[in-house]
Amino acid sequence: MSNIMNFNIKSNSVLSALPYLVLWLLSFVFSYVADLLINKSILNIGATRKLFNSIGLIVPAIALVLLGNSDYHDADKAVALLVIAVGANSAVLCGYHVNHIDISPNHSGTIMGITNGSSNIFGIIAPLFVQFIVTNEHDPNQWQVVFYITSGIYVLASVIFIIFASGEVQPWNDEISPNDKEKEKV
Repeated sequence: MSNIMNFNIKSNSVLSALPYLVLWLLSFVFSYVADLLINKSILNIGATRKLFNSIGLIVPAIALVLLGNSDYHDADKAVALLVIAVGANSAVLCGYHVNHIDISPNHSGTIMGITNGSSNIFGIIAPLFVQFIVTNEHDPNQWQVVFYITSGIYVLASVIFIIFASGEVQPWNDEISPNDKEKEKV
């Protein structure tokens, strides 16, 4: 935004905070709706997690593609698309974020540590990857490639979650560890 649209983000703190304010507000809306769908038996837990994870990944993917194809002189549209992308991403909090507890209440902390640690590794790698694509920060076409790749990753992650995720407690949740078996013998 600063290199292509000449935004001075440092002087506009409201603009910088707006996408995250919307993310925070929408997290309450999505949480309420997800609980309503489950508690009223409209959708089961697994379907609800898949629905909200898809909303939280597909809507931002669409917004980023639109942003990549936007006229870089239309700052209002760019800001709106960024707000939509970041705000809608809050739906994943009702998708994969809480799914750890659904599939294994006994091991959810460990699973969250593994998945969150993995995602943070990619959060470190992403800017390094971008520097190879964006060699001229003032070239909107190079940023467009970044937006397309990001959108593709969002869609792929959504498809994988739809195919493989479950809302049911997994059999290995209650498995007894070797240490616990020794304690039972005593």
